[in-house]
Amino acid sequence: MKSELASKQVVDAVAAEEGVSPHELAKPLYEVVNTDALNDFFAGPTDGGSAPIQITFEYHGYEVSVESDDQTALTVQVEPAAKAEPKQKTGADD
Repeated sequence: MKSELASKQVVDAVAAEEGVSPHELAKPLYEVVNTDALNDFFAGPTDGGSAPIQITFEYHGYEVSVESDDQTALTVQVEPAAKAEPKQKTGADD
């Protein structure tokens, strides 16, 4: 079982990338993802079995990937989110 909630690990990881404390992040995590569901999903097996789990979402300009391969260790990876490609004009509205 993990010692820290998944949501706390996400906020801590993004704050570390930003170089700020977690409470200084402009947008709370709960505005982006259901934190109760995230925590429950990675809380650990209830039936003695385990399966690989991975959830990826964008938060605070980062792509956040939370994964657990054996339900005993949780990994949070934070990378800058890919920028959207600018739309090209087709010439129809030129």
